[in-house]
Amino acid sequence: MSQTLGFSVVQKSSAFKNYFATYHLTTALEATQLLPYLSQLRPFLNQFLIAQLVEHHGLKIFPILFAVYEKHPLKEEDQPEHVLMPMAISPITIQNHFEITELLNNMATQFITRNENLLRDTSLSNLPHIDHLELHIAEHNPLDNGGGTYADLTEFLFNKSCLSM
Repeated sequence: MSQTLGFSVVQKSSAFKNYFATYHLTTALEATQLLPYLSQLRPFLNQFLIAQLVEHHGLKIFPILFAVYEKHPLKEEDQPEHVLMPMAISPITIQNHFEITELLNNMATQFITRNENLLRDTSLSNLPHIDHLELHIAEHNPLDNGGGTYADLTEFLFNKSCLSM
């Protein structure tokens, strides 16, 4: 476990779904609101992702935020129940450090939207505590593993002045 910028980082050994690593990030501060939590996380994630890109040259990140919600009791006299809910968002790919700002903005927007949808569509009432963020990371190279290829044009096509398709 390492302590960086107020976050505890635990790397879990993982070969699940071709991930080369899973990171479990928790903060020492009490996180009760999503936007300040994600804003506080931004400088750490920026440094962390730059370090990962130096080593791996392309990443596919599967972020999951674990938050504790209050569930409305069925009867008014009952105490509200606390439920730990994982919020997974769509995987994010990144090829260079110039994309990190956009990635973090996209991630924050997706988590906020997901949170609003959970509160609107379920019996959950509020978000009293954010537990941790998990990042499952896989190496990403779109030109490897059949993801794309490059082939030279034939001499006939190369010498044509106009191609109509």
